[in-house]
Parts: sequence; structure tokens; C-alpha cells
Amino acid sequence: MRLSHPLLRTLTMPAARPGAGSASPSPRRRRRLAALATVLLSTGTVALIAPAPASAESYARPSSGTFTLHGHGFGHGRGMSQWGAYGAAHLGVPYRTILSTYYPGTTLTTSATSTIRVRLTLDSGQLRAASGGGLALVETSGVTTPLSTAASQWRLAPNGSGSLTLQQLTDTWHAVPVHGSGSVASGARFTASSGLVRLFRANNTSTAYRGTPSAVLSGTSILSVLRLPVDDYLRGVVPRESPASWPADALRSQAVAARTYAVAAAGRNARSSSDLCDSTACQVFSGTTSYTAAGSASSLEYASSDSAVRDTAAQILTYGGAPAVTEYSSSNGGWSTSGGVPYLVAKADPWDGAAPGNPVHSWTTTMRASDLEARYPSIGTLQQIQVTSRDAHGDWGGRVLTAVLVGSRGSQAVSGGSLASGLLSSWFTIQSTLPFGHLDVAAASPGGRLHVTGWAVDPDTTAPIAVHVYVDGRNVSQAPAAASRPDVAAVWPTWGASHGFDLQLPASRGTHSVCAYAINVGSPTVNPSLGCLTATVSDSAPYGHLDAATWTGSRVALAGWAADADSRSPVRVTTTVDGAASVSVSTSVARPDVAAVYPAAGPDAGFTTTLTTARGSHAVCAAATDAGGGPASPLGCVRVVVP
Repeated sequence: MRLSHPLLRTLTMPAARPGAGSASPSPRRRRRLAALATVLLSTGTVALIAPAPASAESYARPSSGTFTLHGHGFGHGRGMSQWGAYGAAHLGVPYRTILSTYYPGTTLTTSATSTIRVRLTLDSGQLRAASGGGLALVETSGVTTPLSTAASQWRLAPNGSGSLTLQQLTDTWHAVPVHGSGSVASGARFTASSGLVRLFRANNTSTAYRGTPSAVLSGTSILSVLRLPVDDYLRGVVPRESPASWPADALRSQAVAARTYAVAAAGRNARSSSDLCDSTACQVFSGTTSYTAAGSASSLEYASSDSAVRDTAAQILTYGGAPAVTEYSSSNGGWSTSGGVPYLVAKADPWDGAAPGNPVHSWTTTMRASDLEARYPSIGTLQQIQVTSRDAHGDWGGRVLTAVLVGSRGSQAVSGGSLASGLLSSWFTIQSTLPFGHLDVAAASPGGRLHVTGWAVDPDTTAPIAVHVYVDGRNVSQAPAAASRPDVAAVWPTWGASHGFDLQLPASRGTHSVCAYAINVGSPTVNPSLGCLTATVSDSAPYGHLDAATWTGSRVALAGWAADADSRSPVRVTTTVDGAASVSVSTSVARPDVAAVYPAAGPDAGFTTTLTTARGSHAVCAAATDAGGGPASPLGCVRVVVP
């Protein structure tokens, strides 16, 4: 995987050996490194630069046989996040803005579609209705036959001859001829003068629906298809998809998204027997009232949801003049995913985490190795899970796209969706007890030395752990990561701030490869790489540091320092965003702290500047230009999240 800047690249290196001298580190199995972690600061949201996932994250089978998973979101993540719409409405965002944000490029307009056909989940063997309410049978010819209230129920059932039989329930079921015929054509329907038809399931629970349900033969089974006005349909969808207690603009957003989805489906399925189903495979739809088998009734409609439907009457979203396919899911966890069309895009979502009480923005669960072995018996005993690719959006590198299950008898490649079967979403990481961290800077410093900084944490202990630094394959430092790093503590408060390292290492002139490894205090004995960087040392190479890059609410503010032994003139500092050139600035800011340590740098070695960038997570890097014509010296990188 190619990334835009070497500081953001994860190199899978051999693990260091505790106590090793100058010998090269011995080879070990690849291990997953640290996840991206977000640091919340008072001036904005900044993320520690953690290595991106390796080409194969590997998770050994725990001794308990149960993996612990941490994840984000519920559902596929395409289009609108329902919890995100709640979060936006809670912040006072109107529904039109919510919709235009989740479906960029669409137009809010009105629809001429007046009715919708919904395939109901009832009894596949019959279409059974309660008597009363002016119940009647309407044949495909249009002939209407009133149905007597002397029967308690009526039903249409296959007769085995390619048509239907009408039957009534008195003491038992009896066939009832219609106009002298013992059969009724497929597509016959029930109507009621009351406007409501109560339909039964095989377990004798039932639901009252507006509209006209028809019985459509499909082989030896019955498809129960309800035809009703679109906005009557929405009265049964909106409260099932978004709780009626949610803010009005969240419900209005749901109403427009659900109406648009239904209208688009009606256009696609005009030649089919139905436009939509009533389950999560389409949109969840219920009627007006549900009944238990004993006849106890519960209302399924709510005033707040009905109001949202009325407030947005006939409104839909279109793209290119056609109804958009407005997919949505419960929670995207903070990042939406691409739906393959211009208005379903992958982008950061600032609202999903703003919804009060969102239980699925972040979650923790377990996965048993035995369950995976049962689903994929060809692998034998599961030994390891390897995550081989992610979508690169958000924590841990984003949603899992592909993975490999390694077992005693073989390996099985699986999709992220298959691995996530039974989980809330495919956006998750598997908990590891290995140490993690990052090599932040490896750059020349005065006196022909290397300045190396970074951090490391081991989940098995809150104490500082050892970090081994290799230069050109030789172990030159075995220092503890005990320096103060408040930014690390802000993300992982359990471990505190004493997990940084800041080293000055001797080095000869020339270009060097610098790699750092965290020394594991637990088992297994694997010492993960914290990353590798390249640094060039010369007698007069510029030196310095990018101290901070923070979001101020309108721009990204940068601060740092730089000096060059070749010149007493200001040093030119260039910045990049995600590897692309951004702004340049010269040192001119007073930095007495730098002058106290490096008197040759002079009193004004500091620099500050601002830059603009698009929303999302970005790597902001800086480098000092060498006045002597040598290569620029990297001053470090900081990841910034622009909301």
C-alpha cells in the first residue's frame, strides 16, 4: 500500500531482541501496529500520527478461544446515519441541511408517485383477513363481492390448479363459490369500507393495514402484496426506522429519505409484483395496529412521526432528474461509506457521535474461534485472523474489506462482511496485548547527531517500556519510553503521560535508516515496529521540529522551529498536506527555549503559519530547506482532523 508521506507508512520489520547488541534484529511474525488515535484539544481535534495498518494485521488465537473486538457503527454505513440525523437535529440543524449533507448533489423536490406496493411478511400459504369493517373481495376483473360478517375470517388460498379459492371460517373453513365459480384469479384482493384490513400470520398474530392487500400466486405459495398511498405507507415506516421520540428534524429527514427510497424502488420494480418488502431488506414497515394471538391491540403509529410525514408531504430527493437511491443505516460510527454513486460518498460524519445516547457509535463485543471454525470447517482449528485490507477511513484504517482465517488444516480468504457476520458492522479492530506507538521524528541535529522522538505504550503495564532504536540495522539505543507525552495520556488516560522517548544519537555523515521497536513485557514475545524513517546527517544540515498543527475553528495553525548552521539568515520551512505542497514560511518568531538549548540557532528560530484544507483527516508535515544546497530536513508530521 502506497501512502502519501513516508512518516505515515508502516514498515513491517523484524522484531528487536531485548538485550541485543549491534546485530540485526531476528525475523518474527508480522504483527498489527497501533491504531490511529484522536487527541481532543481545546483548540480543535488533532490525531497522533500512528502507523497505518500493516498489509496483514495478524491476531493470534487467544488462550481463551475468544477474541475481543472494538468497533464503530451499525449497518452498512451508506448514505444517512439515522443516529447522525438525530445528532444533527439535536444541534439545531434543519432537515434540509441534514439531507443535503448526507446526500450531496441531490435536489429536494416533489414526487408524482401516489401509491406503493409492499410485499408483506405474513403466511406464505394464504392471505387471511378478519371479517368486518365492510370487508369485500375484489377480483382482477373489478367485480366486487361483499363478504358476510357471519364468518369470523376470510382467506384466499392456492387450489393447486393455478388459481385461488375463497374460504370462510365459521366453525371450520369452508370454500365459498364466487359467481358460481369455485376459483378466483391470482391477484384478487380484499378491501374494507373502514379503510383498514386486519391480516393474520401463521401464528395467529395479526396487523391492521390501510390499503388493499392482494394474493399473488408464486408457485404453490402466496405473496401478500399491499397497495396503499405512499404517505400512508410512510406512517408505518418512519416510527419503525427512527424512534418517534427523536427530534422533529430527524424524523423529517427519515420521512424524506424513506419516501425517496420507496419512489425509486417503485420506478425500478414497475414490472414486478411488488415494489418493496416490509423488512430490513428494504425498509421496515408496519401497519396501524398490531394484535397478539389473544387479540390484545397495540398502536403502531405516533403523532410525531405522522407530523413529520405531513410536514414533508410528497418531498423526495432527486439526482439528475431521477429519484435518488437514498440508502441509510442506523449508525455509520463517524464515517460514511461509498455507495458507488455520486451522492453516496465516503466522508467523515461530525454528527453520528453527537447524538445523545448513541449506543452503537462505539461498541465492544466478543467473537468465539469455535463459531468461525463451524462456519469455515475446512480450516480446522483456527490459529490466527489476518486482516488484509481496509477502506482507509477512520480508526484502525477503517472498515475491514478482506481477511484470511489461518487454521491447522488450511487458510480461508473471506470478505469483511462475511467475517463481520453477526456483528454490528465491519468496522472493528481485534484487541491485542502487544505494545504500540509511533516513531515521530528522525532528523539531523547539531554536531552530526540524530534526533529521534516517539512514544510507546504496552497494554500489559502502565509503567514505561523499553524502546530499541536501530540505525542502518544496528541497535544503537535501548532507552525507556519515559518522557512526558500529555498528548498520549489524553488518548489513553489509563497509562498516563510517561511514555515518550526523545533521543540524541551519534551518526556518521550520510543518509541513514532509523527504525524503532517497542519491547513487549508480556506474551507472546513479539516486539512490534514503531516505524522506520530516513534521515540525512551532514556537518551543516538544518534541524528543528514541527511542534503542533491544530484546528482553530476556521484554519489549521502550525508552530515549530528550525535552524541551519550554514547561515544566520531565517530558515525557509515548507509544509505539505497529505504529501501535497501547501505553504512556505521563514523563521522569525522568538523562541528563547530553543536558543537556550541551541545557542547557534539564534533568538528567533520559531515559525508560525496557517493553512486551509478540506474536511477530514490530514497529515500535515514540515521540512527545513538547507541553505547549503543539501536535502531538506524533515521536521515531523502531525495529523489534523478538520470537522
